[in-house]
Amino acid sequence: MWNTYGRDLEWFRHSARSYKKFARGWTYAKCIVPTPDYAAFREPCEENGIFLDCFDEWPGKGFNHHQAMQCCGDLHFPQADVIFHVDADCVFASECTPDDWLPGGKVLLPFTDFVRFLDRPLAPDEEKNFMGFTGRRIDFDRGQYFWKFASDTALGFSVERETMAWMPIAHIREVYGKTREVISTRFQKPFEEYVKSCRNEWPQSFCEFNTLGGVAHKFFEDRYHWQDVTVQGHAFAGKVVQCWSHGGFDRPHEFAREVGGYQTPAQLFERLGV
Repeated sequence: MWNTYGRDLEWFRHSARSYKKFARGWTYAKCIVPTPDYAAFREPCEENGIFLDCFDEWPGKGFNHHQAMQCCGDLHFPQADVIFHVDADCVFASECTPDDWLPGGKVLLPFTDFVRFLDRPLAPDEEKNFMGFTGRRIDFDRGQYFWKFASDTALGFSVERETMAWMPIAHIREVYGKTREVISTRFQKPFEEYVKSCRNEWPQSFCEFNTLGGVAHKFFEDRYHWQDVTVQGHAFAGKVVQCWSHGGFDRPHEFAREVGGYQTPAQLFERLGV
C-alpha cells in the first residue's frame, strides 16, 4: 500500500518500477492519492501492476487525512491477512517476497524502545533544540518523543516502542480495526473525527504508525516477531531502501552497504535500473 500525493509523483515512479522489478509473491498492490492527483498517477500504476484509488482530502488537514487512511489498511485490503505499507520515496532493491517479512509465520516489526532516545548521548552536531508539545525545549534527537506523546494520547496507555524503524511497515489486519475502536471509544467520537481534530503541521499530534505499533504490542504481541534495531540491526537492509523526498534526488544518503553505500537517490535508481 502506497499512500501518497502529487508532490511525490516522481519518487513514486521509481518506487513503482522497483516493485515490478523486484517484488514477488504479493497478491495485490494499491496506491491511494487525493482525488485531484488521480490522473497523474494512473500511468505509473497501470505500467507496474498497481491498482489506483483516491479520496476527497479534508480541506486544510491533508496530512491528518493521509494518516487516517494508513489506519484503514484493512478496509483497502478486505481480503488480506497482512498489509505492507511503503512510502513513495522507498524502492525495492533486490528480489524479495512477503515471506522475508514473515519469519515463522509472524510479522517482523523492527522497533526501538522510546527510552533509548533519552539514554543515548547526543553527538556535537545534534545539539539542537526545539519546542515540544509540553512547551519545554527538547533536544532534537529526543524529538522521537513527540510520536510517543501523540500515540499515548490517542490510545490512553503508554506506548513503549517506536515502530517506524524501516519500510515496509507490516501489520496483521486485526490491528487496524482495534486501533480505530480504541480511539473512538476513548474519545467518544468516530476515529476519523479524532484524527481530523489533531494538529496537522509538524510536529503532528497524531502518529499513525506508532499508534498502530502500540496496538500491535499491547493486544497482538504474540502475532509479531519483534526485532530491536539497537541490538539486531535493520532487518531489511538491501531489500528495501528508504530515501528522503524532502532532500531531493541529488542529495547523498548513507544507504545500506548492500546497494552501494553513500550515493544520491538518482545514482541509486540508475544503479538499480528503476
